[in-house]
Amino acid sequence: MLAKVYVITGSHACRTATLMLEHKGIPYRRIELPTGLHPLLVRACGFAGHRKPIRTVDGATHRRLLTKSKWMRAPLSRGAGQSFRANSHNEDALLRAIPPMLDKVDAWIGEGVLCGGELNVADFTIAPSLALLAYRRDLNEQLSRRPAGALVDRLLPDPTSS
Repeated sequence: MLAKVYVITGSHACRTATLMLEHKGIPYRRIELPTGLHPLLVRACGFAGHRKPIRTVDGATHRRLLTKSKWMRAPLSRGAGQSFRANSHNEDALLRAIPPMLDKVDAWIGEGVLCGGELNVADFTIAPSLALLAYRRDLNEQLSRRPAGALVDRLLPDPTSS
């Protein structure tokens, strides 16, 4: 039976799920839901909610797709989850936080935790989030010079480059 993946176009979480299915060679049918209406539509499809990854494989609904490793459960740095209003001051603060985060990703790559010989759930989770940064030209230039950029290129190669 073909797996069904309900996605919101542009969602890095949804891209994580499809990358893992592709990596495992599991064929799937992509069902796109429009952003904004997706909470109602997933309920109309028979699911209880929309906050956790939900996948149907072989007729069974799987609410937990990822088993998080111990290091992925580590507390985030202070300020994470903070809400920011759009203005130049807050944008500057966010942009200053990105290089240290990329340093951490680069260190994990250097340690072999990410982008190793065998890809793992962390690779598939982090690469789509990094790819979102690449939409900004200034961040794309930073990212492309780093090992973190190589992770993005490995999992999400530029479709226009072939």
